Amino acid sequence: MSVINLKSSPALLVAVSLVTSSLAPLAIAPPSQAQSSFSDVQGSWAQPCISELSQRGIISGYPDGTFRPN
Repeated sequence: MSVINLKSSPALLVAVSLVTSSLAPLAIAPPSQAQSSFSDVQGSWAQPCISELSQRGIISGYPDGTFRPN
């Protein structure tokens, strides 16, 4: 039977935090489909950048088809 040493509990907390934070990105689902255009970016100065980053899967908009650049 193991005895928990109270002096090592901060080290255990740090170890658990590191493991959890390193696994967190694996639990986040990628966007299901890259959206090629958003209904609210036409005419915006940022439209080319937003479109490019969206096509690469780096950014995504909202489920209603908007990006809300402002």
